[in-house]
Amino acid sequence: MDCENRLSSPGPKLYFDSSVYVESADQPWSWSHLFYPKPPLVPLVYRVIGTNPHTIGAVQAGLAVLAWAALAAALA
Repeated sequence: MDCENRLSSPGPKLYFDSSVYVESADQPWSWSHLFYPKPPLVPLVYRVIGTNPHTIGAVQAGLAVLAWAALAAALA
């Protein structure tokens, strides 16, 4: 893949259940969130960082870098 194709990419890929996480993040908190079919941590994180797909992707990439760095430090 050349540089031009990477720069013109359409952005984060959204899947069929992406809207479920965003919808549950937009609802007011209640104990029923613990019994939703999706894990409750993701909507809580989305409440903090927002529901913009580009922001979510950037935060996920940052967390991935931190996780890999922690693994590398643990194995060093």
